[in-house]
Amino acid sequence: MISKPIILFLIIISLFGCVKGKYYLEYPELRIEGQKSNQYIVNRTTDYDIGYQDGCIKGAQISLNIKKLSKDSIVGLVLDSRSKSPLPFSKVRIYFFKNEQTDTLHLTTNFKGKFSCKTQVIPDRIEVEYVGYRTLNIDLMDY
Repeated sequence: MISKPIILFLIIISLFGCVKGKYYLEYPELRIEGQKSNQYIVNRTTDYDIGYQDGCIKGAQISLNIKKLSKDSIVGLVLDSRSKSPLPFSKVRIYFFKNEQTDTLHLTTNFKGKFSCKTQVIPDRIEVEYVGYRTLNIDLMDY
């Protein structure tokens, strides 16, 4: 049986590690054609599905730099939010909503974290996934 002082000590250590930088507060970032566009990120808080914003990162965050966004193509770069390093072989899903029907493009970034594809309209939603990272959801319906 673990004594109460040991339990208290473990709780304090875990909280202290969170506050002092063992985990750090970071947010995803979205840039569209060079402009910060974070307003399109869905659920940008660092809540991690525990019901409240705890400020401690349990997994890293993804940032997305969309170099070109037009009705005929999209070109982007997937990055680690903290280090700004490319995330190779990330999963990118691009959604198009039309008349209660959803068309989805499934892409994978290259070794340098880049992706591109031809489109017929500007996408409505983009999701980016990478192992060990929180999924990035971008809502472009009002873009």
